[in-house]
Amino acid sequence: MMIGREAVLSEVSHRLREERFGPGSIGKTTVALAVGRAAAEEFSGQVHFVDLGSLTDPHHVAEAVATSLRFAANSKDPSLELVDRVRSLKLLIILDS
Repeated sequence: MMIGREAVLSEVSHRLREERFGPGSIGKTTVALAVGRAAAEEFSGQVHFVDLGSLTDPHHVAEAVATSLRFAANSKDPSLELVDRVRSLKLLIILDS
């Protein structure tokens, strides 16, 4: 739980779909997780955190997201398969690098 950051949570919640956020080490992950918890009801609990920090190949991003969502990618291009599977779902995916 974050204390004293209600204004930040509110601002991030409103800007969530519109912008990228700043440089490292400013607490973005903490804020993103708090926003995810605050928005969980809106997304029927479908809030997923994906830690991309250990990936060395950008081609593995879709696989990491699919794993977080408990989807088994069965094609040569997991990104297209992932988009097809989540297209009609209401969920929030928090990507952290």
